[in-house]
Amino acid sequence: MYRLLPLLLALTLGSISAAAPVTFVKVYSDGVELLQWTGTQTTLIGTWQLVYTTGTPPTLHVQNDTFSGTRTGATVSLKFTHSLLGSTETQIWNGTLQGTTLTLNRPLSQGGLASIVFQKSSPDAYNAAVAQLRTAVQRQQDQAQAAAQTQAQQQTQIDAQTRAVRDINNHAADALQRTQDVLSTLRDDQRDLTQAARAFPKDLASLQHDQQTVLKDAAKATDCADVSSVQGYDIDIISGYDLDILTGYDTDVLNNALSSQTQHLQQLDQLVSDISSVNQDFSRLWGKLSLSTVAFSVTQAQFDQARTALSTARKTALQTSDTATTARTQALQQAHTLITQAQNVADALTCQP
Repeated sequence: MYRLLPLLLALTLGSISAAAPVTFVKVYSDGVELLQWTGTQTTLIGTWQLVYTTGTPPTLHVQNDTFSGTRTGATVSLKFTHSLLGSTETQIWNGTLQGTTLTLNRPLSQGGLASIVFQKSSPDAYNAAVAQLRTAVQRQQDQAQAAAQTQAQQQTQIDAQTRAVRDINNHAADALQRTQDVLSTLRDDQRDLTQAARAFPKDLASLQHDQQTVLKDAAKATDCADVSSVQGYDIDIISGYDLDILTGYDTDVLNNALSSQTQHLQQLDQLVSDISSVNQDFSRLWGKLSLSTVAFSVTQAQFDQARTALSTARKTALQTSDTATTARTQALQQAHTLITQAQNVADALTCQP
């Protein structure tokens, strides 16, 4: 705010006899203008002031100037002179004074004249008009500030709610994608475990075939060379090579598949926890984020479907691993039984050198 200049003139007019200042005021919708002069009936000297507003919310501005002039009857002429850098510019306002009404024609910067009508007034009335304008400006500034604060608060809420929805959407999308990845890896584990389980009865059948060979060769043994072949080479085949396949290669393949599945089941358990966490946030905020600029991209049904799929996959994985380990246990038990039978038969063989 500008401090307005005192509106009562205290002019020393030299040889000009003093007279009471005359005040004229023009009130606008966005400002108020003052002309105040003193002087003789023909010679005038005075002050001009314009208080006006610009912008939204409005800002108050004040312009001040001095003038000299003449009055001849009803005709009034006011001269404004400005000097800048050695150059002088003069502007003349001409008009008429009829009773309490002063009409002045002012030159416009773009050409032409503007006819401005002032009414005779008083410094107090002018000050009251300026005060009223200042109050209106302050009120509008306060209203604008309050509106800006309200808008800022609302924008903060909008940003917070939008961020919350986006976070849930991102976490949900990540969890649902990880669900597909885990389900895919568990299907691969199920395939590997099934293939590993099938290897045990297949290789057990080879051992059983070789065990029958031991029994046949033992039944046909007629000399020490035959006995030695049965007790050495034939027994080594089933207790060495055939058993090593079951306890070595087949078991290693199964253990690797089981280890992979265990790792993926740990990922599944973590994923179930993550889905539950996101789902809780989703349920807690559903229907409460009306200011968000984005919508939820996930539904409760998707959370339910993911949990169901993971639960089913976990049960299937455990059943598959149980089946595979059972296949190994049974194959090894049968293998040891077959080897023991063959070993007993071979040990019973004798010969005379």
